[in-house]
Amino acid sequence: MIKQLAATLYSNKAIFSLKQMRGWLLFLLFIVNVMMLSAPLIQARADITAPEILDRFVGLEEALLQVLPESDCVLGAPMVCQTPSVQQINGYEIAFLSPVTTGTYVLFDANQFIVQTPTDLFVGGYEFANNVALNSVTTVDSLHGLVYGFATSGATFDFSLIVIGQFIQTILYVSTISLMLLISNYRSKVKKITFSQALRLTTIAMLGPALFSGFIGFIEVTLAGIVFITMYSLRMMYLYLALFSKTKESSSQ
Repeated sequence: MIKQLAATLYSNKAIFSLKQMRGWLLFLLFIVNVMMLSAPLIQARADITAPEILDRFVGLEEALLQVLPESDCVLGAPMVCQTPSVQQINGYEIAFLSPVTTGTYVLFDANQFIVQTPTDLFVGGYEFANNVALNSVTTVDSLHGLVYGFATSGATFDFSLIVIGQFIQTILYVSTISLMLLISNYRSKVKKITFSQALRLTTIAMLGPALFSGFIGFIEVTLAGIVFITMYSLRMMYLYLALFSKTKESSSQ
């Protein structure tokens, strides 16, 4: 089985030979594909730094350095503030345990830190910033340490979102292309594939592109997505041509 899977990286014939693969093995292969496609995104999220986060939001660093030294809040589970408050600084509505009314805000909620703008969102937790008094954050370095603590606390949640999002996206890829294969071969009277066989072909064919783009993703995440789409589209095109040619040849006989 391992040799056959290895052969699918370069051989359409090897893919067709596995179209009767058992369901549980196919599911495991599907999960492997999802994890390989998710790995670069998880790595990129794990490597994120506080300056990278703050640079995404214009004026946020200056706004926080202005408002935090005046705060009486202490982070924890939950955060405690003697006086919940809301201020407008640098275009941000900065709220401490208070509701916000605009689409561009910084919210220190009871259990999470949220920055929301019309084009971006960051959510962090307090787990690795527990018992930090916000009025002690008076320098750029201390602010970076605080934001990194927020980012680290929210990493597990973000990892889950990445995997779930990739899982759903991969299901859409496999289901859509399998339906296209099935429809394209619908009128054939011989060697017609079933939907389950089409699922197997599209899932197995994804292994090579997912593996290659996963390696590329550790170098450049954006490029990995382009590489995967290109390689998988080309692979499925050749697979379709091979299937169509085989069906046409059999029909003529």
